[in-house]
Amino acid sequence: MSGRNKETVRRWIEEVWTTGNAALIDDLMAEDMVDHNPIPGLPPGREARKQILGMFHAAFDVKMNLDLLLEDGDYVIDRWTATLTHKGEFMGLPATGKTAQMTGIDISRLADGKIAESWHQEDVAGLMQQLSQPPA
Repeated sequence: MSGRNKETVRRWIEEVWTTGNAALIDDLMAEDMVDHNPIPGLPPGREARKQILGMFHAAFDVKMNLDLLLEDGDYVIDRWTATLTHKGEFMGLPATGKTAQMTGIDISRLADGKIAESWHQEDVAGLMQQLSQPPA
């Protein structure tokens, strides 16, 4: 079992987020997955993740870098950096063509090889600041 949970989370970051492959979400997340930091107005669990993934890939070309991946029993902690090129509207901001970085940290609890619970923090404010800055 050792390493299986890390591999699931690695695939979540590197395969789902970099490629935008929403079909993999069902393979990697439990059907009743609990998001402890939900976005108001979105459905619960993996359906919300599919919508968020679609929103990001409509607004950005996405490249993910997995900076840290730690496993302790059923828990996996990851830290990542996303390099995002702004190609479409995001949170009311029209496409700027700018490339920006966003960082985040996730704590996932896995059960039967799938993400069952997730706690996460992303620096969306920092991303918006980068996109809103006038050219140098």
